[in-house]
Amino acid sequence: MESSLAIRLTWAGLLPFAVGAVLLLLPSLTLPLGVDLAVVSRLFVLYAMAIALFMAGTHWGVALASQSVPVMRWPLIVSNGQLLILWPTFALCHESTQLGMVAVSLLISLGVDWYCRLVGLLSPRYYRHRLAVTGGVVGIILGVLLQ
Repeated sequence: MESSLAIRLTWAGLLPFAVGAVLLLLPSLTLPLGVDLAVVSRLFVLYAMAIALFMAGTHWGVALASQSVPVMRWPLIVSNGQLLILWPTFALCHESTQLGMVAVSLLISLGVDWYCRLVGLLSPRYYRHRLAVTGGVVGIILGVLLQ
């Protein structure tokens, strides 16, 4: 069962997205602080990419804790696929494409978590929080992309 700390940290992960979005969507707040919008944008993308890869990587930990290899085979493959798609996207694509792929990756990770919940590897309580936070993050990313 997931701890309250894990749930609190899940929600805390939303904070940098919210702050970054405010700074990007309200540039008048950014300039008086002496922060370059290009730097804010890059930091936002880097954080988003790090979180997407972290979430994909959590499926390794869940798989290692599972005693059922057949149950966890496809989440491991999906996790690797996410890395193999996000890495070249980060290296070769524009920031808007990077953010779009991060949003897709986060939704894929949520799907894997849904599966893990179904087979009893994640609690319904933790999954509800993941669903809410992922929805918030994807909404923030879409807001930034559509600005």
